[in-house]
Amino acid sequence: LRFSDNSTMNIAPKSMAVISKMPKDKASVVKLLNGIVKAEVEKQVKKEAKTKMVVKTPNAVLGVRGTKFQSIYNPKNKTTSLVTVEGQVAMKKDDTPPSFDKTTVEKLEDYDQAFDNSSEVVEVSAGEYTGVGKTINQPIEPVKISPKQYDALAKSMGSNKKASDVMKVIDEKEVEAAKSKSIKSGGYVDFQTGLYIPPAADAKINKETATFEAPEIGEIAESGEFIPPKGVKVDDKKGLVIDEKELARVASAEEQAKIKKAVLQLKKSEKSVPLVVNKSKAVKKKKPSKPWGPKSHILSAKLIPFTEALNVKNKRSGGSADVSSEGARNLIFSWQQVWNKKWSSRIRMGESDYDFDNDGVNINYYGDQNGDSEYFSLGGLYQYNPSTIVSFDFVDRKAFYVVPSFNGDSNTVEFRSNHIQTLELGVKYKIKAYEKISYHLTGMLELGLDASAPAQNNDEGSEHSGLTLGGEAEWMYNKNLGIYPAVFYHSIETINSDYQFERKALGFSLDFTYKI
Repeated sequence: LRFSDNSTMNIAPKSMAVISKMPKDKASVVKLLNGIVKAEVEKQVKKEAKTKMVVKTPNAVLGVRGTKFQSIYNPKNKTTSLVTVEGQVAMKKDDTPPSFDKTTVEKLEDYDQAFDNSSEVVEVSAGEYTGVGKTINQPIEPVKISPKQYDALAKSMGSNKKASDVMKVIDEKEVEAAKSKSIKSGGYVDFQTGLYIPPAADAKINKETATFEAPEIGEIAESGEFIPPKGVKVDDKKGLVIDEKELARVASAEEQAKIKKAVLQLKKSEKSVPLVVNKSKAVKKKKPSKPWGPKSHILSAKLIPFTEALNVKNKRSGGSADVSSEGARNLIFSWQQVWNKKWSSRIRMGESDYDFDNDGVNINYYGDQNGDSEYFSLGGLYQYNPSTIVSFDFVDRKAFYVVPSFNGDSNTVEFRSNHIQTLELGVKYKIKAYEKISYHLTGMLELGLDASAPAQNNDEGSEHSGLTLGGEAEWMYNKNLGIYPAVFYHSIETINSDYQFERKALGFSLDFTYKI
């Protein structure tokens, strides 16, 4: 906007302001209801007008007599803030709400008198900030902003002024005065909230500008706007706050610790700024109880085709025989409950299917008459470190045994199914990771808890143990869907008083997972 005296004003997006038309020899009146205005007011004034421009917000009034400045009104925290770039601007608290009615000449004269006579008026010089909120009686004592932010803001408004000029220390008493102030100078102004973010509690002072070292967090844009780092935001009432989830997503553990430490130092200084939390007594809210239950769930379906060779030794006669499956398949469905970053539990169920080449072979079945069996397990997983996951599962399943005749009849075998319970202890170690795919080494130790196997007269309790080694790739198609191909080799031994069974298998698996 350009006024009749060549003064200009920029109104930021999403802001609301009302301009009142006044006589040419009177000050312009701007009613700022929400948002940001930047203005350059011409210094040449007619003798009749003391104040060139009046800016009225819901809780303050600003008097301008030739300067460049920026003012913000934030309805969320009911705060009016001001940064002067050139010259001086007067601010006074005024809770009279701005109306859409035309401002009268008499009201303008009241403002002029108030700026001249009231002890509650604060004069804000170039490079300084002040603000007023709902619960304080007058604007806070003006404080110098960060020289870096001032230079950027001044340049964006077409000013040739530099912080080294407007903040230059003439007398050493200025440095001592800055040290004694409750609010540290040299902080950042957040343009979105209108709040002042002071330097850290342990910041050192620059004796050339009488400002403390700026907060070591975020950055300043070309417009002068303060941009906090990802994972940190400026709340309208609480000031700097950390978004734990966002920070964990975008920053490493080392970076998170550094940012949290910096914010902690700044929060100590924020206590001196009356506008943060409006200096009202904070009511301690009861933390809502966290709902009990898993944070997320992972469903999966895993197909495991493999070939298996079974070596059977007769411990009494010393004979042995080798039997191979024509094909074997496991189909396992899993439901994993993710409780936190470290722990998960899981339930798995499915079936195993064995095919045997029985051409010319007489098979005597004991128990199940086919090669199908059920599988069920309960277990858990623990994220030991970023690269290592350990697991444990209690498994209830059936195992198949093919027992050749050791009495000279090579065409006759016995097919038996036996119920066993085992404990599986696993580990998965990540060796390489890219954007969407990672590679792992896997291992699993199987221990028999209650295992039985065929003997010459009947089934009997047996010692059971096994070891599985393999490699796995994890490919995340998107944030929810994953595909995990793997290869493995396992060796299992079952021993009782009559027989020793040794199984060796080589296989491939394909696991489809979906996170909900």
